[in-house]
Formats: sequence, structure tokens, C-alpha cells
Amino acid sequence: MKVCLIIHGRSHLKSLTESSWSNLAKSKVFELHIQLTEGMGHAEGLAQAASDYDLVVSCGGDGTHHEVVNGLMKLPPSKRPTFTPIGGGSGNDFMRIRRPLLASEIYAAFTSGQASNIRVLDIQWKDHQRYALNISTAGIGAEIAQLVNRRKFKIPPAVNYYTAILHWLARYRAPHVNMHIDDSSAALEAKPFLLALGNGKYAGNGLGLCPQADLTHAGFALTNIGNVGVLDFLRYQSTLQRCQEVKDPRVSYQRAEQLTIVVMQGPFSIEADGEYLVTLEAGERISYKKSSDALQLI
Repeated sequence: MKVCLIIHGRSHLKSLTESSWSNLAKSKVFELHIQLTEGMGHAEGLAQAASDYDLVVSCGGDGTHHEVVNGLMKLPPSKRPTFTPIGGGSGNDFMRIRRPLLASEIYAAFTSGQASNIRVLDIQWKDHQRYALNISTAGIGAEIAQLVNRRKFKIPPAVNYYTAILHWLARYRAPHVNMHIDDSSAALEAKPFLLALGNGKYAGNGLGLCPQADLTHAGFALTNIGNVGVLDFLRYQSTLQRCQEVKDPRVSYQRAEQLTIVVMQGPFSIEADGEYLVTLEAGERISYKKSSDALQLI
């Protein structure tokens, strides 16, 4: 058995994770390689180069897991190792739907064949393709993510997220888009403040944007939030933190298997797992669906 442990170089769990996996490798006698990331994109390259490993463990936040998943999805399914994330970052939103596992528990689950097949969110625009493990947001969510990432490591995570939310709620203007959901030929005209799509329930440091999400479902959760402001966020903040549906006509929840968005009047920014992807202008489009092949997840 060969294990590749990819750890964000600034993770607060770096030393503990290295120690626990090194001790486990000595007692269970398997081959362990520990890789520390050195900057943006490094984790993706390390994961893509891990085709001869049986298990890839990612220690970091949602951005680190995002990179690792995208590296693994570039490998042919027959060469793709089993994947497991460990929450060691600032947001850790994907890990809020999973019980944290010790190194020994991950090892036991892998050796007993307990990995689950999941299909991640496949996002395509122009000639680009990215995958989201947790949630992709479009609109104000992507603007918030950019501001959060610029200030990362400078202020506490919770303060960073919530001040960024309030900053953008006070000035954001929703674009005009047409949305084609599943096989419907009719376009749904909308001015979404925020769209949240994905497998996970939480984004933005613990806000339950997609309470209807189910990691094993064939489709993905789709939450559409209309024109809201600072007072609305303060009013519904506790509801979001409890991951309950907001009872407001400006908010809708559903599941979808495919979504294509055509921007009629922009700009319209997109992020995935807290990582900024692109800002679309009028006439440009983006599509979402579940990946055609699965990722084995512990």
C-alpha cells in the first residue's frame, strides 16, 4: 500500500498530521510519502503525479482539497487513487458534513474497502474545465471569495469571511442571466444575487447555503438567492448557520442534473470551493453537471 499525504504548507495541523501518519506507517508497515505545498497550484500538480499511489490524503482547507480533486480528476479512472480530505484550513466547509477521521480510521476504512463513489461537480466555460468537491457559487459569492483570499492569513478566518460578506452586500449589483435547467428548452430569466451549486451544504465559513444537498444524489443542489442586503443577512444569519431553509420568496431551493447560464448583462463572477475561477461578461456562458466518472472517497 502506498499513501501520498499532501499537506498545505501553512496548515495549523501540519505537524500533528505528519506525526500521526508517520507513526501509523511504522505500525502498519505501508509506504508513506509526505508532500508540503509551496504555493497556489502545487497541490494539484502533486495529486496529478500520484497515479502510482493507492490513497491520497489532503490536509488543508477547501482550496487545498479543490486542487487535489482537480489533479486526481485529470488521471484516468483506472489510475486514480482513493481520496480522503482532512480539515486543516480556515473555512473547512466541506468537512462540516463529515465526521473527522483519525489516520487509523482512514487506514481501516481503506483496507476494508469502505470507500464511496461520488461524482463531483463538473464546471465548463469556453475551453476551460474545473471540478468542485463542495460548492460553487456565482455572483456575490465569488466576489466575497476573492476578497477573503486576498486577506487570508492577515486576519482571523471568521472576521475575514463576515467582513467580506458585509462589504459586498453593501455594494453588489446583480447581473441579468438566462438559466437553462435540466432538459427545459425555456430559459429562466433571473437576476441572481447568489447562486450556490454543489454536493456540500456549507460555504463561506459555515453558512448552510444548500441544506438540500446530498453527496450521494445523482444531481446537485441549486440555491437561488435574489436581491438581498445587509439587514437580510443579519436577519437570516442564524438560520443559515443552522443549515435550514430560509423562508423568504427571494430564496429558492431545488436539485438539478444540468444547468447552463448565459450572461445577458454582466459581469458575473464564479468560484469553486472558495477559489475564484472567472468573471463572465454579456454573451458568455457556463455549464454545470455531475462528473461523468466517479471519485472514490473515504
